[in-house]
Amino acid sequence: MKKLLFLLSFLGISFISLNTKAQGQKDTLTLKAYIFCELIGSSNINTRTKVIVDFGLDHPNRKEKRLIDEQTGKIKIFNSMIDALNFMSLKGWEFVQAYVTLDGKDSITHWLLKKKASPQDN
Repeated sequence: MKKLLFLLSFLGISFISLNTKAQGQKDTLTLKAYIFCELIGSSNINTRTKVIVDFGLDHPNRKEKRLIDEQTGKIKIFNSMIDALNFMSLKGWEFVQAYVTLDGKDSITHWLLKKKASPQDN
């Protein structure tokens, strides 16, 4: 009786696993829900905050990793990381997480942001 139950359960599991379909690689590549970026801020007492934006990809047309002011064409200067976060929030980015690293005596602030992916982001 135990052998029969074992055999039936084994055949049942085998049947279920044969009829189960895995998600294809093409489907996983097209279902990108969010894109992410990182704000990296450094400052000292005498200067405003220098913010570098890491979008994860190096673009050949983009040599500068700091944000450029669309109106003036100059590097965007922020008063603080909150100023940079407010700016990015207006562009549709949401705060995810923050952490701090040390570089000698300087502290570097890292803020991770996310934004809903649009079709051109895929």
